[in-house]
Amino acid sequence: MREDSRRPTGPSKPRISRVTRANHSAEANVRAQFERGRALVEARRPVEIDLADQPAAEYVCDKVIDAYVRLEEANPGDPGQLSGISIHLIGVGTGVILAVYGDAIQCDGTISTGHCFGYVGSTELTALVEADANSPITAIWIPLRELNAPMNHGPLSGCVLELRGGPTAALRVCYGAHILGVLYGNLLTAFLNCLRLRCFQPIQ
Repeated sequence: MREDSRRPTGPSKPRISRVTRANHSAEANVRAQFERGRALVEARRPVEIDLADQPAAEYVCDKVIDAYVRLEEANPGDPGQLSGISIHLIGVGTGVILAVYGDAIQCDGTISTGHCFGYVGSTELTALVEADANSPITAIWIPLRELNAPMNHGPLSGCVLELRGGPTAALRVCYGAHILGVLYGNLLTAFLNCLRLRCFQPIQ
């Protein structure tokens, strides 16, 4: 008995028209362009933001972007003269770190962060987060720790964060009697708001 050489019969596969193929191809191209565009946007995201810049507000809660603010001289020769000291906020939630750096001119002529004058973690920042900068009775001192010291304990660097509230509220970085830099006005408000948002943001 000869085997039937014919192909088994069954439901035929639907044919895809040229128009459908073209539509699928167009959708794939659009999707690819979107992904390339998103990659470019992600690549252009800042590594850190200056809180003095207006667009900075868009990134204050971004856990992968650091925020910093440059301090002014306590007794400036010219209004707005910078002291060369900056305060950096790194991370969010219980992992947030506040570090104080000095700006330094590099070999290529650019200016970037140089010596670290000290840092503190989220536990030690609680008083600063909860402080009312508008109250004249607010007076907070937070000693900074050496950069390589374990978190929340270890040797102190000798520098102190000092917040004094009131109509002329100011945040100072001091070393002994010397004021390394001061932050006040709208920039102080932006800094404290950024600090609170980052400290209360859960780590994901």
